[in-house]
Amino acid sequence: MVRTGDRVEATTDIVASMTMGYVILAHDDVEQIYADREAIRKLDKDLIIDPGN
Repeated sequence: MVRTGDRVEATTDIVASMTMGYVILAHDDVEQIYADREAIRKLDKDLIIDPGN
């Protein structure tokens, strides 16, 4: 629901923040979950937050 360039208001609770998205990881191999989590964290680093907009 949120796209590049959209203005996102500060959230005040976890329910409001869920409109931005969330990830649930599940796999029989815990190492795969760790690898997937690291891949997501790498994507997080590309997130740009500009509080001036």
